[in-house]
Amino acid sequence: MTAHREDRAAEQAADTSGGLPSSAGSLSPSFDIDGTVAEFLAATADSWADLTAMDSRSRRIVDAARDCFAEVGFEETTMVRIAELAGVGVATVYRRFGTKSALVRYALMAESQRVGMVMAEAVRRSAGPVSALAEMFAAFVGEANSPRLLTRSLRVSSAADQLTSFVTGDEFIAQGRGVVARFLSHWQRCGELGDFETEVVAELFVRLTMSFISNPRGVLPLDDAAAAKQFARRFLAPLLFPHPGARPANAE
Repeated sequence: MTAHREDRAAEQAADTSGGLPSSAGSLSPSFDIDGTVAEFLAATADSWADLTAMDSRSRRIVDAARDCFAEVGFEETTMVRIAELAGVGVATVYRRFGTKSALVRYALMAESQRVGMVMAEAVRRSAGPVSALAEMFAAFVGEANSPRLLTRSLRVSSAADQLTSFVTGDEFIAQGRGVVARFLSHWQRCGELGDFETEVVAELFVRLTMSFISNPRGVLPLDDAAAAKQFARRFLAPLLFPHPGARPANAE
């Protein structure tokens, strides 16, 4: 199983590495953008072992359910429609998952992976950890404000309790913390960040993410990418430098 997850992570990293902009050469010399994105993708792919263990047919069903829930909502989605989109018989869907509600948790896992990939692509436009944080946060806010976002469609459905249980559960926190901590550790090894407990800072980011998913409304000026980036630089970037003292010269 471990070997299978590693192979899949490597494939996903390879699939996305070809689109690296030529402008990447302008990044800080010590900032290994390919390595950082590859680690992020590997950590994302390695999360949610239940998904990783699925065969291709079951994964197609999960992805189809995710797309249907996002496009037409939980109530309007039928098992027949999921089967059609996945290219399988409806009996196969019932045999493998039993009910539509049973698919929600797996669809949420798949959505968290997809958003992780979107955020990883945002890192390609960064010039260091602070810029990467701003790009990632702006990408996440853009997803949260999208009418197609799975979590947004589930929030107002009869599956809302499952959404709440998923994003507030120990597994979601642990998976998110592990991915972000791995990302921060990479920057530390590159000398971009100082010595601090990455899992503590990572969990702060994950819990902030949880609050946006649960209830995105509020007074924070996050209605566009520029505002989100400015917010991240002003209020979130200090979390990357928790100890007194000057920031590393190459942090930006």
